Amino acid sequence: MPNKTLFRTGLIGAILAIICCFTPVLVWLVAVVGLASLTPYLDGFIFTVLAICLLLMLVGWVRGRRA
Repeated sequence: MPNKTLFRTGLIGAILAIICCFTPVLVWLVAVVGLASLTPYLDGFIFTVLAICLLLMLVGWVRGRRA
């Protein structure tokens, strides 16, 4: 994957994870779908997604600086 694409993917994913973490958007979506019983487990999932996206951003940034 090209460096800019890797960085953009990580950035967009991190922004979406932050929006879902700090606003109840994800809780509302899960409740609308009918899976409200899963809301206690969302924090662990979202923080994991955020960490992966930040790692993608870091890898893209480091590769971009080396090139």
